[in-house]
Amino acid sequence: MEAKLCSNSKCLKKGLLQDISNFHKKRLGYDARCKICVNERKKLSRLKDKKKIYKEFDIRLSMPSEERFVEVLATLIE
Repeated sequence: MEAKLCSNSKCLKKGLLQDISNFHKKRLGYDARCKICVNERKKLSRLKDKKKIYKEFDIRLSMPSEERFVEVLATLIE
Protein backbone atom coordinates (compact mmCIF):
# COMPACT_ATOMS: atom_id res chain seq x y z
CA MET A 1 0.00 0.00 0.00
CA GLU A 2 1.40 3.35 -1.06
CA ALA A 3 0.72 6.39 1.10
CA LYS A 4 1.06 10.11 0.53
CA LEU A 5 0.57 13.42 2.37
CA CYS A 6 -1.72 16.13 1.01
CA SER A 7 0.14 19.37 0.27
CA ASN A 8 -2.83 21.60 1.19
CA SER A 9 -2.19 23.37 4.49
CA LYS A 10 -5.95 23.49 5.24
CA CYS A 11 -6.60 19.81 4.53
CA LEU A 12 -8.98 17.99 6.87
CA LYS A 13 -6.48 15.13 7.05
CA LYS A 14 -3.43 17.38 7.40
CA GLY A 15 -0.35 15.52 8.53
CA LEU A 16 -1.95 12.09 8.09
CA LEU A 17 -0.71 9.60 5.56
CA GLN A 18 -3.50 8.81 3.11
CA ASP A 19 -3.88 5.91 0.76
CA ILE A 20 -2.75 6.73 -2.78
CA SER A 21 -6.32 6.06 -3.98
CA ASN A 22 -7.33 9.34 -2.26
CA PHE A 23 -5.34 11.29 -4.88
CA HIS A 24 -6.25 11.92 -8.52
CA LYS A 25 -4.08 10.15 -11.07
CA LYS A 26 -2.08 12.48 -13.31
CA ARG A 27 0.06 11.86 -16.35
CA LEU A 28 3.27 11.75 -14.32
CA GLY A 29 2.09 10.35 -11.01
CA TYR A 30 -0.50 11.66 -8.60
CA ASP A 31 -1.91 15.08 -7.73
CA ALA A 32 -0.33 16.90 -4.78
CA ARG A 33 -3.75 17.60 -3.22
CA CYS A 34 -6.10 14.86 -2.07
CA LYS A 35 -9.50 14.34 -3.73
CA ILE A 36 -11.32 15.93 -0.79
CA CYS A 37 -9.32 19.17 -1.14
CA VAL A 38 -9.67 19.26 -4.93
CA ASN A 39 -13.43 18.72 -4.74
CA GLU A 40 -13.80 21.38 -2.02
CA ARG A 41 -11.82 23.86 -4.12
CA LYS A 42 -14.02 23.16 -7.16
CA LYS A 43 -17.17 23.59 -5.06
CA LEU A 44 -15.99 26.97 -3.74
CA SER A 45 -15.10 28.08 -7.25
CA ARG A 46 -18.56 27.15 -8.56
CA LEU A 47 -20.21 29.05 -5.70
CA LYS A 48 -18.07 32.10 -6.36
CA ASP A 49 -19.01 32.01 -10.06
CA LYS A 50 -22.68 31.59 -9.19
CA LYS A 51 -22.57 34.58 -6.82
CA LYS A 52 -20.87 36.64 -9.53
CA ILE A 53 -23.56 35.74 -12.08
CA TYR A 54 -26.38 36.58 -9.66
CA LYS A 55 -24.70 39.87 -8.74
CA GLU A 56 -24.44 40.87 -12.43
CA PHE A 57 -28.05 39.79 -12.97
CA ASP A 58 -29.25 41.90 -10.01
CA ILE A 59 -27.37 44.95 -11.28
CA ARG A 60 -28.94 44.67 -14.73
CA LEU A 61 -32.45 44.13 -13.42
CA SER A 62 -32.30 46.36 -10.38
CA MET A 63 -35.25 48.62 -9.81
CA PRO A 64 -34.69 52.31 -10.57
CA SER A 65 -34.77 54.76 -7.73
CA GLU A 66 -38.14 56.21 -6.80
CA GLU A 67 -37.13 59.71 -7.95
CA ARG A 68 -36.10 58.42 -11.38
CA PHE A 69 -39.34 56.46 -11.67
CA VAL A 70 -41.41 59.59 -10.88
CA GLU A 71 -39.44 61.65 -13.44
CA VAL A 72 -40.02 59.12 -16.21
CA LEU A 73 -43.68 58.74 -15.28
CA ALA A 74 -44.15 62.53 -15.29
CA THR A 75 -42.71 62.83 -18.78
CA LEU A 76 -45.07 60.11 -20.00
CA ILE A 77 -48.12 61.80 -18.49
CA GLU A 78 -47.32 65.24 -19.97
